[in-house]
Amino acid sequence: MPNFPPWAELLSYARRGVHWGLAFLFRFLAPLTFAWIASAAPPHVLVMPFTLAEPNKANAPREWAGESIAEAIRDTLATQGLLVPSREERLEVYHRLGIREGARLTRASVLKIGLALDVDVIIDGSFTVEAERSEIRVTARTLDVRRLLAGNEFTAAGKWEELSAVQQHLAWQALQFVQPESAPGGEEFRGKALPVKIE
Repeated sequence: MPNFPPWAELLSYARRGVHWGLAFLFRFLAPLTFAWIASAAPPHVLVMPFTLAEPNKANAPREWAGESIAEAIRDTLATQGLLVPSREERLEVYHRLGIREGARLTRASVLKIGLALDVDVIIDGSFTVEAERSEIRVTARTLDVRRLLAGNEFTAAGKWEELSAVQQHLAWQALQFVQPESAPGGEEFRGKALPVKIE
């Protein structure tokens, strides 16, 4: 008759087999799973207030547009399911870092705020206002926080009275950059801009 090992040995072999199988799963399959989860997660995007590039007596009253532009981009990205810190969350970080609201920030300060909020991408920029011709031009720039790489720049321009449309076009470009695979076409954005009180 064949000489079978005792039951205790059989159980020991079975336990070792389960252990080896689990070790294989965690060693080879878990990294792939975590990488897939990370790639599937929507990016976390910080949108900073836009800065009036050349403030003077004629255009200074329109400096408020910088926050309005940022808010339009934030709302668009959040509507598309991206993670976007609110203005209140940003101001809380300002307070922690000792930064005054409305201060003109260096690129290093902007990066510090982004790191404090644990974001993947920062969008900020500047705008100019031609008071005599009643025109506004906005330039946005992007920063990959994880790799510390400057990304694309994009612009939008128009009449001051058409600020809503300018903001919406800029927001659509921001979405195209951050999440191009799910960004709707430009036609879907037309006519969706919320009215902005122009002063």
